[in-house]
Amino acid sequence: MALVDDKKPASAVDRYRELAEDGVLEAAETAADMMTDDTLEGGLWNGHSEQRYEPALKWLTRLLDEKKLDTRSKIVEFMIMRDKGRIGNAIDWLHARGQGGDYAAYLYGARLLVEHDRAEDALSWCDTAVEYDVDGARAATAMIYAQAGFLDAAFKHAQAAAVENPAVLADIADLFARKGLVQRALEGYRRAADLGYVAAWAQAAVAAAGVGWVDSARDFFKRAERAGAGSPGLRQRVAVAMGRSGKGKEAVEWYLAEVDPADPEVLNPISDFLLKDEPFHAAAEQYARRVHVSKGEALSWVAERLLEVGFRELEVQQSHLINSGSNLLPKFNDKIVMAVDYWLPAAAIAGYQPAWLRTVDVLLSLGRFDSAERRLKDAERRDGIRSEVHSAIILAYSHKKYADTAVALVESQLECSNTAAVARTATALLTHEHARADVAERLLIRGRDAGDLESRVALADFWARHGQFAKALDEYFVALARGCDVYLKIVRTLSMARNDAALAEFQKYGVTPEGTLAKPWIAAPSRGSRDASRSR
Repeated sequence: MALVDDKKPASAVDRYRELAEDGVLEAAETAADMMTDDTLEGGLWNGHSEQRYEPALKWLTRLLDEKKLDTRSKIVEFMIMRDKGRIGNAIDWLHARGQGGDYAAYLYGARLLVEHDRAEDALSWCDTAVEYDVDGARAATAMIYAQAGFLDAAFKHAQAAAVENPAVLADIADLFARKGLVQRALEGYRRAADLGYVAAWAQAAVAAAGVGWVDSARDFFKRAERAGAGSPGLRQRVAVAMGRSGKGKEAVEWYLAEVDPADPEVLNPISDFLLKDEPFHAAAEQYARRVHVSKGEALSWVAERLLEVGFRELEVQQSHLINSGSNLLPKFNDKIVMAVDYWLPAAAIAGYQPAWLRTVDVLLSLGRFDSAERRLKDAERRDGIRSEVHSAIILAYSHKKYADTAVALVESQLECSNTAAVARTATALLTHEHARADVAERLLIRGRDAGDLESRVALADFWARHGQFAKALDEYFVALARGCDVYLKIVRTLSMARNDAALAEFQKYGVTPEGTLAKPWIAAPSRGSRDASRSR
């Protein structure tokens, strides 16, 4: 709340005090803060003064008594600050206020005592506030009793308070749920919802799901939807809670029964549960049923979604490691491994043939050439599938003595404008001891010149590894401009090159459509200035 130049605090305080006298609580608190601020430039206090709180306390107390402005919190805050964190004087003041007829002071005292781990004393103050029928006393008392562990008393007070504020009962039910007393929690949610707090149905659904009570969770979810309390994320929250309780299969079946399977991120919330067989099969069966595809295609669909989540999580992990200065980055995680080693081959075996070469592609991208070779042989043996592209890549990996043969195969494919094998064959050549780096580099340059973005990125990777950072960045910038996700590679390369200035410019301005480092933005001249220049 800034109404006056903060370099004229006296003027500001006067203005805020005027507003406070008119009943604006925020203005009163702001004025009091400024009256006690010993650091404000040109402030009322030059240096420290132990007495600076007294005028503010006196004024705030007058507002409380004469203007009925609820300044109790600010008064208590200043007393504790004045007393260097001790609460004794504040408690004495609140007690005296209560005995003098300001019964709301008992409620403030109870809250203060709870904040300072004096729950038993707080309960006595709460009971007094309830006895004098202070507004909000029962609700606050219920929460304090619950925090102190007296749950039956808390529930009793919450029920009494719920007649006017049913949300209190739901809050107490949340505490029950967190303590594992779910049956009592559900009772509280039901009562709160019956009294008009319909959001409690959603809370009940999540609580029931969290302990694996599948039927109850579904019922509460339906009630929440009928009452208009079913938020877009509620189904996800219920499914996740259900899965974490050990009901992964049921969670997946129920979740996928209604969500849109065309959403590319539909499996993200439940992806953790797809690492087990039953939930994975349940997801595939639901997809096959809803979209009317074969079992093999359904298995492949779920595996692809699991791969996407796995690679996304891997990218986040790698980013954190890069930011922490680490150059040792993981290449896979559990979701990637399960998808490529188990589920994609299962989809192929179930009759979805495209899954064979997809499996080989992913294994090659992970540098697992032996596994890729085995899967390629499986594809040929089971379904008669052959691929010259993949054969060339695997041949290049198998032994450096086959390098010339592999390169010849790839170059023959290049003559037919097929660049699919270039980058991966070159990468395979570089895995051998005493690798023929010159051959791999030449192959990558040919692929890049033929318009293959994968070759361009692989060439940039090659140059970056060999310390040719400028050449690598030129290729990365073009790749980024053409849609390749090489942002982290650019950041890492600029960091390795110790080019902090270029890194800052890249992170701020990016690259041009042509693939060069963008220059700092310059504001376009106004129309008036353009007209003036034309007239000259």
